[in-house]
Amino acid sequence: MALMHLTLPAEEPVSLVEAKRDMRLDDDFTEHDLLIEGLITAAREHYQLICNRVFIRQQWKMLEWRFPVARNPIQLPFSPLISVDKIAYQDREGDWHELEEDDYQVDMSEPPKIFPVHSWPVTHHAPDAVSITFTAGYGSAIDVPESIKNAIRLYCKAHYESAFNDGASREYERRMAAADALISTYRVFQFR
Repeated sequence: MALMHLTLPAEEPVSLVEAKRDMRLDDDFTEHDLLIEGLITAAREHYQLICNRVFIRQQWKMLEWRFPVARNPIQLPFSPLISVDKIAYQDREGDWHELEEDDYQVDMSEPPKIFPVHSWPVTHHAPDAVSITFTAGYGSAIDVPESIKNAIRLYCKAHYESAFNDGASREYERRMAAADALISTYRVFQFR
């Protein structure tokens, strides 16, 4: 399986203003804004990877060598699923075809799955013979659960303070443990 990011998130779950407020930094103190924005992005990416989730709406393309055997489902890598936008495949001769929406059913549970109505087509033998474009995420920042936002805030505060405080290791560990506890209920386990 290969994944390609087609659209980046339009925003982060936590804004720079929110993160600075949690760090007790004045809005007019801008010297570390780039660092804080980087920490917000790093926290989002870290927790998305741990949770097998996408927090803000993003479009992805998943490439596979072939469809699963018989009527077995295709398991998508990220939750929550918003839509399956396109399923295309190369037939044995290498010609591309697109499946119609009534050729498959989408199970929106976690992890999301796609089942064929009858059976999957036979494909060309190539690493990208099956292409699935899908959109995942909660939507915008306002739609992201507060526990996820709080975990991102704790991650940012812990990393920011540890960068400027020599004796902050115990506080860093406490904040990271709290962040990990908040995020743990959002993990989606993949079975492949």
